[in-house]
Amino acid sequence: MKRNAFCLASTLVLAVMASWTSASAVEPPKTTAGQRPAGEARDSWIAAQMERIAAAEGFADWLGAHLEIFPLGPGTHGWLVLLSRDNRRVGFLTVYDDGRGGWTIGEYGHGEPPA
Repeated sequence: MKRNAFCLASTLVLAVMASWTSASAVEPPKTTAGQRPAGEARDSWIAAQMERIAAAEGFADWLGAHLEIFPLGPGTHGWLVLLSRDNRRVGFLTVYDDGRGGWTIGEYGHGEPPA
């Protein structure tokens, strides 16, 4: 009886250890030369759009603003971007995956986003 319990316990320990080994062997997503992970590329795209919008009249306070990026929800492939400067909200963007490997702006504006 003790021998069977020991064998069962040993088998369970080995099974758990095997799963740890295979889990740690998972590699990060592969990228080709010049590509960056999607989050980093998206964030760079957002920064470029902010600069473009900041050039328009009334949006100069967007330059150098602090970004907070939040997913809009499961399956939406969209993000809410809040822009702050000197502890006040200066604007917002909604950004969506365009389905072709890029992004598009849904809307943007001054201050807080509409509810």
